[in-house]
Amino acid sequence: ETTINSSGTQATQKAWGIVGQETMRIARAMHNAKHFTPIFVLHEKANTEETGSVSILPKLQGSAKESLASIPSIVANLSFEKKPDDSGETQLVALLGDSDTHVSKNRYSAFLETRMTDFSLLDLYAKLDEHLAPQGIPTTTNPTPAATAA
Repeated sequence: ETTINSSGTQATQKAWGIVGQETMRIARAMHNAKHFTPIFVLHEKANTEETGSVSILPKLQGSAKESLASIPSIVANLSFEKKPDDSGETQLVALLGDSDTHVSKNRYSAFLETRMTDFSLLDLYAKLDEHLAPQGIPTTTNPTPAATAA
């Protein structure tokens, strides 16, 4: 959508506002879709305040960078850290609602830890299925045979 200001030139500020609105509309539609699990992978940007505090926000255009995290149930920040042993190996760590600097959220903190080491989506889904899947319905982690012998 082209936006023109009162002097007849393209209004770029209004266009960025539209980008933010459309990003939020798409994110909400994906979040509310049945039988669909959206995963957004975003780069981050450090925001240093005048007070010296640092916050890490998604690197997005428009107003979506401040409000996108309000939509999903989980917002994780992933990073690699050295394992605590002396092996020198690294592990993928997910922060889920346990950060003073990164945007993160965990609506399932009653059963899902706020820091997951050796993180994998399969492990995350298994933990969610264990607590959220309706009883008697097969989950991705505990499949039942398509047919059983009588």
